[in-house]
Amino acid sequence: GILELIEAFNKICDLDEDLELLLLNAEHSHPSSAEFISEINKLVLEFNIENRVRVINDYLEEEESIELLSQADLIVMPYQQTGESSSAAVRTALASGSPVIVTPLDIFDDVSDAVIYLNGISPDEIATGIKSFMNGNLEWDIDKANNWKSYHSYDIVSTRLHNIIGSLMINSTLN
Repeated sequence: GILELIEAFNKICDLDEDLELLLLNAEHSHPSSAEFISEINKLVLEFNIENRVRVINDYLEEEESIELLSQADLIVMPYQQTGESSSAAVRTALASGSPVIVTPLDIFDDVSDAVIYLNGISPDEIATGIKSFMNGNLEWDIDKANNWKSYHSYDIVSTRLHNIIGSLMINSTLN
């Protein structure tokens, strides 16, 4: 959904002269990744928004990614159709503490309480959703997002898993 996001961003650039798009997408070793990055750069040039779009294709440590994402006013996860069952990237985005807006796909079902949903996946629908957020018409429930993050923290999940395993061990010795 990166190309759709760039097109959506181009549609809303006139709303705020300080609006910037930061794309954090690590380049993969497969040649198609470099080709896609070239396509991204071409589209940015075609729309003449290169002074408002920053593309980082280096692999970043998670802490560095989260730090950059924490500075965002809004994180957009513009996924299109995917066969994945969940998104690790959205968890990193949520860890940043910035509002996260996502396309209405099943891949985000497990984080539904912590994110804002767009109405669709097209560039127009993405642009409309971002505008609605910027205008205060789409609100992010920070309390729900923080509750989701707390409930899914490593400490909580590992304790829960430890208790489940302990319970299974006790039950297996009783049978």
